[in-house]
Amino acid sequence: MYHTEDKSFNKDAIITAINDAIEPYQEQFVHLETFGKTLNYTTLEEFSHSFYLHLKDLNYTEL
Repeated sequence: MYHTEDKSFNKDAIITAINDAIEPYQEQFVHLETFGKTLNYTTLEEFSHSFYLHLKDLNYTEL
């Protein structure tokens, strides 16, 4: 999903993978939201940091 040759991301693949991991649980955890579109894709470091922050803030609150 990260191309080392040109230091670019396959954003569509990343967004799809995140959605595939989260969407099946959104009925059970109503505050659980996908976040692939809001990640920082500027550099690998920025991406890693933004991804970590989103994982940390996932809301698994049930109704």
